[in-house]
Amino acid sequence: MLIGEYNHTVDSKGRVNVPAKFRNELGDSFIMCKGLDKCIWVYPQDAWEELAAKIKSLPTTDRNARRFSRFILGSACECSPDKQGRTKVAQALIEYAGITKDIVVVGVEDKVEIWDKAQWDSFNDMSDDDINDVAQEMYEAGINI
Repeated sequence: MLIGEYNHTVDSKGRVNVPAKFRNELGDSFIMCKGLDKCIWVYPQDAWEELAAKIKSLPTTDRNARRFSRFILGSACECSPDKQGRTKVAQALIEYAGITKDIVVVGVEDKVEIWDKAQWDSFNDMSDDDINDVAQEMYEAGINI
């Protein structure tokens, strides 16, 4: 399972240091694509294949299905870490996520997310009341923790 949060930077060549714990889970080759909320999603091959199969099953006659497919699959690229654990991130993904230099790499169970640090901090700027409201919505949706 991919969990945890790590602070890193993007170097001048657009490379990101993937935390060692994540590299073990992601393997020698993984997929990066646009994610929701202006982050980059990073999938191990097996999880990517599951996602791609789900997207493939969507009806091509549905406009939103086509848009989602293009958004995810059209932005995808295969990546591999170098010997130092760095991975080149496509410039289009860096621009999409608004990444400048400081990033946060977050494990989210079956994938990793790469965020611009300022975006991540803003996204997580929730009060106790806000997170309690989210927890209540999850409970009402049948998710009880």
